[in-house]
Amino acid sequence: MASAKVSLIKDIDEKFLQCHICLNRLKDPKLLPCLHHYCRDCLDKVFKKILSEPTSEGDEDGSTECPLCRQKHKIPDNGVDGLKSDFNTKNIIECIELNEHEPLRVCIHCSKKHKATGYCFKCNDFLCEKCHEHHLTNPIVKDHRPHVFSFNEAEANYLTVEKLASLKEVPRCSKHPTKLSELCCSTCRNLPICGPCTCGAHKGHDFQEVSVLSKTERGKLTTNVEELGKNNQKVYETQERLDSANEILSRAAETETTKLQEEHDNEEKKMKMKQLSNRGIIKKEREKVLEVLKEKLNKRKQELDEEVKTAQDRYDRACKEDHIQADTLLAELQERDEAENAELQKKMESLSTKFKELLISLQDEQRKQATRIKQLTVHFNDIVRRFENVTKMASSVLAAKDDWTDVQCIPDINYAIHPLMKEVRKDITTELKTLTSLTVKSILSGITEKEESVVTIEGNGEWNVTGIAGSEKGNVVVTGISTDYTKSFISVNDMEGVQLRKYIFSSDGVYYRVCSVLSGSSIVTSCFPSEIGIYDVKDGRYNKTDVGNIVQKDHYDWYIGCLAVDPSNHDIIVGSRHKKDVFVFDRNVNHVNTLTLPCSRGRGPTDIAVHGTTLLVCESSTGAAYAAAMKGSVCEQLYEFSKPSFDGSACTHPLRVCTDRKNHIYILWSHPGCKVLAQFTTDGGRLLTTRSVDDAATCITTVITDKTEKLLVATRNPGRLHVYGLSVIS
Repeated sequence: MASAKVSLIKDIDEKFLQCHICLNRLKDPKLLPCLHHYCRDCLDKVFKKILSEPTSEGDEDGSTECPLCRQKHKIPDNGVDGLKSDFNTKNIIECIELNEHEPLRVCIHCSKKHKATGYCFKCNDFLCEKCHEHHLTNPIVKDHRPHVFSFNEAEANYLTVEKLASLKEVPRCSKHPTKLSELCCSTCRNLPICGPCTCGAHKGHDFQEVSVLSKTERGKLTTNVEELGKNNQKVYETQERLDSANEILSRAAETETTKLQEEHDNEEKKMKMKQLSNRGIIKKEREKVLEVLKEKLNKRKQELDEEVKTAQDRYDRACKEDHIQADTLLAELQERDEAENAELQKKMESLSTKFKELLISLQDEQRKQATRIKQLTVHFNDIVRRFENVTKMASSVLAAKDDWTDVQCIPDINYAIHPLMKEVRKDITTELKTLTSLTVKSILSGITEKEESVVTIEGNGEWNVTGIAGSEKGNVVVTGISTDYTKSFISVNDMEGVQLRKYIFSSDGVYYRVCSVLSGSSIVTSCFPSEIGIYDVKDGRYNKTDVGNIVQKDHYDWYIGCLAVDPSNHDIIVGSRHKKDVFVFDRNVNHVNTLTLPCSRGRGPTDIAVHGTTLLVCESSTGAAYAAAMKGSVCEQLYEFSKPSFDGSACTHPLRVCTDRKNHIYILWSHPGCKVLAQFTTDGGRLLTTRSVDDAATCITTVITDKTEKLLVATRNPGRLHVYGLSVIS
């Protein structure tokens, strides 16, 4: 138990008796609410300075920080006199100083000034051997006997805190210094008072007998110290974990920096090799053109040798034409060479710039996280100091076993323990995991920085766009609903937004219509609450099927919320709102399977997409996006996408998901200031790039035009189509 650790006065650590302001032994020690003690004069100077000139250590409202643990405390109205005296520590210091000044110890009770052999704590004077014996035998001073202390070696060396407390006289009344205290005033923080005070200054207050109050306070302290001791290991383990976290962060930063440097060096090497290769090809083609020219000239010369005189003019004209043609070809080759070199140089400069930006971003992220770890380290070092101080203080008071010490000190110790317990019990495991990982974007690919175009979707002035899909020949299929929710539509538009065909459906209570490419010119679409239809882009035919008996089988409030197509077998996969099931249909809309999403997730997906053998899921209700394996009837979660940050704050929840032909993954996220489009690696494990898009963005897809893939972002109302290129460095 803690009380067994400090018992002998001579074993008390000198640092425990040191003022951490003047760094000397405490003089007239005063206690702050955090239980750290300082000299009265030292605190008085600090308080006066703060109240006259507030600094970083104090606030305008008259508060100060403890120099040791940095806890803030309000300065009492009457300054340092409003703080409790640490008379337990004061008694210990007085006893130690009695033993230290042996040459000055002379008896003042007799005129002979013999060497003192004892001390009377009631007289507060030294005693020679005869006066010592007189105190112990004379009936006149028999009330002094319990307070007489001998300087003999045995008693002095084995003086305990408990023995010292018993030697000290009962505290005197603060109002009537000539009277000994008889009771404690609980209303005035266990202030010692005499009998007359109960009818005077403390009339009507709550009075307690010191023995009863001591027993109660000691019981509370013992319980709190035991509870605090249970967290002893956790306090020091947290310090070690913080040190370890800082090392892990440094190693992670070093690893990522090396990885970025290797990617940069490899890509630069490839570009230089391609540049050299292109020069070789151009040189060979130039030589070939010259060789062909030479052959033509020789052939013409041979043919015209016999008719030189008559055909000289014709020969000259022909040669001139051939030279012009050759010069044109050479100029084209030169232009092509310069264009390719310029493009490669541009890509190399872009690569270098992106590398520097990513490296700066990595270093900035490492610096911020290292700063936070340092803050946590400083904070927990303060907690350790508070923990050790409270433990020492509690051990000292418990070892004294003195009622007056208990009622004066224990309430303050318990008051300091409760906030300390809250700090000790805090779990920083999750924050440490975040602080020791770095989010580094790849240097290899991304979305183009600028929009290639923004066009208005023709014919959608009074319509809300709720879905888009890229069809063959580079056209875009757009689906949506009327602003009064009475109609829905499917339209085919080109990349300029021009409407090529439109199909309108009339229905009451239409809340959305979404779509996805099935195959070739066939588009699959779904409409609230349970309609699935196949639309032919070429001739405008539409065949619909109601699957309410499957989707709404268990509850009428379940309805289709999103859909996707598995390109490997053209199966149609639809997600249900308010339900964790997704339903699989073949291309003829026959139900073939039902998959259950991970049970720990929310109320159904907001959007889905097929990515190989996995299903990509966006859930706005939980703010999570993840990938699940499509095996059997229960989907097992494989990984979760990290939430991207933008402008210093994290995105809130995912809205839409799609993939490109290289299997990169794109997710549209909601953000407090805008919408954010994020690109992830093919395995979903790494964030490649992010960019802000129109805050009205509602859906995304990709489309292939002239062998070039584009990323499309559509807004709800007014319907606009934002076109982005997909850049890949190679």
